[in-house]
This record gives sequence, structure tokens and C-alpha cells, in this order.
Amino acid sequence: VDTVTYPDFSVVDNDYDNNGNVTNVNIPSLQDYGFTFNGTNNVSTESAPSLEQTQYLYDDDKNLTDIVLPSSAVIHHDYVNNLIGQTTTPEGIINYTYLCGGKVDTVTEGSETIDYDYDGDLLTGIHYGGLLGEAITQGYNTDFLINSLNYVGQTTAISYDNDNILTGIHGYTITPHAQHGLPEALNNGTFAQSRLYNGHGETTSVNTQVANQDSYDYALTYNDLGQIINKQETLHDGTINNYVYTYHPDRRWLTTVSKNGSVVESYGYDANGNRTLHTNTAKGITAVIPSYNLDDQLVSDGNGASYTYTADGYLSSKTTSAGITTYQYSSLGRLLSVQPPAPAAVITYQHNAMGNRVAKLVGGVITEKYLWLDKTTLLAVYNADNTLKQRFAYTLGNTPTSFEQGGNKYYITTDHLGSPRTISDSSGAIIKAIEYDSFGNVLNDSNPSFSIPFGFASGLYDQDTGLIRFGYRDYDSETGRWTARDPIGLDDGPNIYQYVQN
Repeated sequence: VDTVTYPDFSVVDNDYDNNGNVTNVNIPSLQDYGFTFNGTNNVSTESAPSLEQTQYLYDDDKNLTDIVLPSSAVIHHDYVNNLIGQTTTPEGIINYTYLCGGKVDTVTEGSETIDYDYDGDLLTGIHYGGLLGEAITQGYNTDFLINSLNYVGQTTAISYDNDNILTGIHGYTITPHAQHGLPEALNNGTFAQSRLYNGHGETTSVNTQVANQDSYDYALTYNDLGQIINKQETLHDGTINNYVYTYHPDRRWLTTVSKNGSVVESYGYDANGNRTLHTNTAKGITAVIPSYNLDDQLVSDGNGASYTYTADGYLSSKTTSAGITTYQYSSLGRLLSVQPPAPAAVITYQHNAMGNRVAKLVGGVITEKYLWLDKTTLLAVYNADNTLKQRFAYTLGNTPTSFEQGGNKYYITTDHLGSPRTISDSSGAIIKAIEYDSFGNVLNDSNPSFSIPFGFASGLYDQDTGLIRFGYRDYDSETGRWTARDPIGLDDGPNIYQYVQN
């Protein structure tokens, strides 16, 4: 691909060497990312528009041995039979062992360990050691689909129909549509949800009741590009809100949001998708003009906040009238600490050997621990003394449908993005209702003291920092941007800080 020309005539222009390697990418803001390659066509250096450079070194088998970050921090890999046996970073050492066939057996970082069990090639168990010693086990049916899952002392049966479509989990019955197979109903006797779709498989309505009490309903319409142009939501108290969305005529960027006939959000953008104009009536923001540096990093939000970054591209500080908040990231992109303005206590995080957050500390004291199935599926939250706080049950989507806490069961109803909108108890009473703007700012929370660790778009939400963790990066809803570069670089688009290209 030589050039990519967008409908507004902005261009991504690629240059190549004689071996077909991309040596330069000129993005729509007319900035350049540069690449050099070694004699075996492996990338040797990557240069950002600011000329910050990352270097890559390899062994004779073309295995990546060293990543030298712009800060001069080094991530070093040692290999055994062409498999990574050890990774050394400025923060510590991660060790890997393997079974025959290259399956990961154990991963260890300091006192944190992960041990995997298999039946042949099928993963049957994950055993965590360290701050939280817990195990997850799973079984399989004759089609090699997971049919049981055990965690926190409970086992759930998982069922499928003859087309291997999920029909039951955690005591919920899922009814697939007879023709296209998409789920049209979800029910456990207390929680009842129905779904409708259009001919493209896009969700057009979701209606939910808990114990026959209305929870949260929504209906969506789309344009020919698959963008949502209308949303009607019905709140638990019967309030109906109608939203209209408009988009940049030549790009996919959201430009205005109207609620019940009044424009409540509006956005303008530069050629590379950075916000250049921002109005949000619910937050009291009127026509502010953010600014950016050469690397598309936000340096001022136009509303009194300024930002700095490390040489490696991670958010380093935020300065407002309230003071300075500082952020510390590891060389692997893990958020290690956030220090809000004084006198607030520092917030720190500890991680397991795969990089998942396993504990949150405030002022050096553990407040929560976390049990993960994978990089983004949080199964349970524990108190500092390892007693269970919350156990989550997933059915459809990335947000749990229900959870247990203090011997009671609660139900979560989400919007189309997976953001929790209501929490109900088993009687249908609303315990918590949350309202967001289009980029995930919490506009209303009826019960902040009743917290769950899920926020906008089902990410891991920290009420103390406002940041939302999505596996490998943190999202800041105040800016509508990531706090770190995209780990896959330019593969998902020319702006590596832009949230889902919007």
C-alpha cells in the first residue's frame, strides 16, 4: 500500500525500501514515523515524530532479545529452544517454563506465580500464588467446548445447542434466534432480558427487568455505515431520553450529541483525529480548544489542565488548579502508581506475572485484590485479608450480568457499550444508577459508596483516579484518550492515542 486517502483527502503515505519494508509513514497531520531494518528484515529502530527512538536487537535465530526504549530502559529476553525463558526489565525478572509442545507451564515474577494445567492441549486449570492464592478450573464437552467453570468455590455448568451456540451459564438460560443464532433472550427467573436485531445483525433494542421491575431499556438506529444515529433509553423510573448523534462527513469521528432536542456535546478534530474543539454542557465545558505535541500527545485540554509525558510515551503528570497529579508506568506499560494532589494518599498497584492488576493500595495499605480469568475478565474482588468481597457471573458481553456480595445477589444492566447503568437487588429495587456522557465521564452516580470495579465500556474502573484499564492501557474519559501509546503501533490507525479512532 503506497497511500491511503480518506474521503476528506487527508492521506497516509508509506515509503518502502528495496525489500518492501515500510521505512516511513507520513500521517494526516504531516508528521513522520520512521523505521529502519537489519539485514534479515527485522525492524531495528522506530522513530516517533518527536524523534524519540526505540531500538530492537535480535539473536542469530531472529528472536527479539532487547527493546531499548527512548528513556534508555531495556527490556531483555533470554530464550530456551526459541521460547522466552526469562524477561528482564528495570522493574524485575519474569521467568517462564514450558511443557512439551511449547505450552506455558509456569510464569513467575518475584513472589507472584501462575501455574497452568492441561489435558492434552486443553487448558484445565490456572493456579495463582502470591498475594492472592486462588485457582480456576474448567472442563470440556466432547466438542472441546468449555462446559464447566469453577472459581471461588463454586462451579457453573455451561451448555450449548447442536450448533455449539451458548445456551446456558451461571443458571441463566440463553435463547438463540432460530435462524441467525444471535441471543434473543436471557433469563434466570429473576433477571429477564430480550433483544432484537436488524438485518445486519446490529442490536436494535434491549429490554431488561429484574423481579418484574423495569431496570434499563434502550433502542438504537443506524446509518448505512453502521454508526448509531439515534438512541432512545428508558430509565428505571420511566424517564425517556432521546439522543441524536452526528459524525464527521468524511471520517468516523463523533461531532455532536443531542439529548431531547438540545445539543449537549460537540467536537471538532484536526486531520489526525485529535479534538480541537470541545463543548460538553453537562460538565460546564464550552468551546475549549485542546492542543497537542508532534506525537499526538495532549498537552493542554483548553480548560485549565496541562499534561506531560515520559520519553516512552506514558502520561507522567496532570496539572490543574487543584494541583499536580503524577503517574508512574513500568517499562511494560503497567500503571504502578498515581499520586493525586496533596493531601491525598498515593495509590499504588501490584501485578501478577502476566501483568494483570492483583492488588490496589492506598497510602501503602492494600484495599482490594483481584482474581482474573484472562487479561480482561475479572472474576472476583477480595478484601485485604483475602475474604471474598464480590464474585462476578458473566453471560453475554464483557460486563457481568450479576454478582454476589455479602450473601446477596445483585444484577447489572448495561447500555450498548457495556457500561453499567443500573444495579438492582433480587427484589428489583435499584441500588445504584449511573449516567455517562459519550466518552465515559460519569455525569450521575446515585450511590457512589456502593461500588463495582466496572466502568465505561466494561473496563476496570478506579473511582479514586478516574482511569479505566482495558487490558494493556488506561483510558481517561476526561480527555477521551489513552494515557499511553498503542502497543501495536500504527496497525490500528495513524493516531496512537485516539480512543477507538474517535
